[in-house]
Amino acid sequence: MKIDIPLSSGKTLVGEAGEEHAISARALLSRLAGQAAGLAPGESIDVEIDWSLVRLLADETNVTASEPDYHGDPKRFTPSLAFTCGILDAQRKLLQGLQLAGNPPDANSYTRIADTALHAVSAVGVRRAEPDRIFTGWQIVSTERGPDDQFGQYRPIEFAARHPAWLAAMSLPPGWAFRCVGRTVLDCVSPDDVTHAVMISVDV
Repeated sequence: MKIDIPLSSGKTLVGEAGEEHAISARALLSRLAGQAAGLAPGESIDVEIDWSLVRLLADETNVTASEPDYHGDPKRFTPSLAFTCGILDAQRKLLQGLQLAGNPPDANSYTRIADTALHAVSAVGVRRAEPDRIFTGWQIVSTERGPDDQFGQYRPIEFAARHPAWLAAMSLPPGWAFRCVGRTVLDCVSPDDVTHAVMISVDV
C-alpha cells in the first residue's frame, strides 16, 4: 500500500509497504521528513536509519523513498520499504516483549561472523560492549561451529537478505545473546544468563 506524509516544503513524502507494516512505514517516513523537505526536484540523498539505508528522490510534487534491492542487487534501489519495515516490526516486537530499549547497529558498522554461520540454518550471536560504532560488538557463529572457524567482518546490507532474523535480534543491547533458526528468533539470553523464549518470525 502507498503511505504518504506531507512535508514542510509543500511536497509529499511517499513510500510503499504492506498494510501489516503501515505503522512502521509511517514512523520511518516521519524520521526522514526533515531530509526529504530540503530536496529540490531531481535531487536525491541516501539516508542511514540505524542499520538501514533509504534513498530519497524528489520530483516536482513528491519525494519517493526507496530501499536497496536486498533480494537482488543491493547496490540498486527499489521504490519500496517492505523489507526495511518488516525488520523494524520484528525489532519492535522483540524489544517490547523483553521491555528493552533498542540499540541497533549502524548501516556501515561491521559484525564479526563465522563463515560457517553465513551458510548455516541455525546460529547464535553474542554482543559485547564496543566503544567504536564502526563495530557492532556482535559475534555470530553457527550452532555447529568447529574449532577452525574462519571469521569475516560484514555490514548489515551484506547479510540482510539471507539472515533477516539476525537483524531483528541485533537490536538487543550489549551483554545480550540470541539464537536463530532460519528466519525465526527462537530465544534471547540476558546479561544475567536468563533465557527468554520469543519465537519471532521475520517474513520479508
